[in-house]
Amino acid sequence: MLKAYAWLTFCVIVWGSNFVFGKILVQDFSPTLLTMLRLLFIVLFLLGLFSYKKHFKRVNKSDLLAIFLLGVIGVFINQWSFFVGLQTADPTTSALILATTPIITSVLAAIFLKEKLTLSMMIGSIVAIIGIYLVVANGDLSSLHVDKGLFWIVITMITFAIMIIMTRLLSHRIDPLTITLYSNVVGLIVAIPFTFILDKPLKVSTNMSDWCF
Repeated sequence: MLKAYAWLTFCVIVWGSNFVFGKILVQDFSPTLLTMLRLLFIVLFLLGLFSYKKHFKRVNKSDLLAIFLLGVIGVFINQWSFFVGLQTADPTTSALILATTPIITSVLAAIFLKEKLTLSMMIGSIVAIIGIYLVVANGDLSSLHVDKGLFWIVITMITFAIMIIMTRLLSHRIDPLTITLYSNVVGLIVAIPFTFILDKPLKVSTNMSDWCF
């Protein structure tokens, strides 16, 4: 359990940095192009990892549709809506909205995974959201800003919850690394044509520091 919690803590740290780096990058990159580039680097990293570990595994035909939906909804739409939202939404309010993901996930888990939705779980989620609000907003409601970008952040939150549920369902039959690779490959394939359809004009940064992010 200690190892699992350590990995979860690492994930939270990486996840939290998304808001800062994302807000910086959307100033110089088109959102769909940024999504495509991000997924490209993720896929290249995973392919290198799989080659090193010789971990490649086939996916059953019965799971292909679920992998495809996970790649479209949980990867492409999730990443794209996040960057679109950050074009106008501030990172503080975005973080607060995405902090509601555990509640949505708990509800979906109760519906699709038949997990028991306990009162303590709901209270814990609400306390966590209040805690995040006190930290990111410093207890000042005026520091939170509402604009159209927050609509896309809400979409990000919903698709993130869906991704968690779908991954849980698939993990009973497929190992997590395989799910991650194939779903990101699907997300990348979907992102490529949409980059040229949605991003007009196409904006690319020539600043080396932006590419390092």
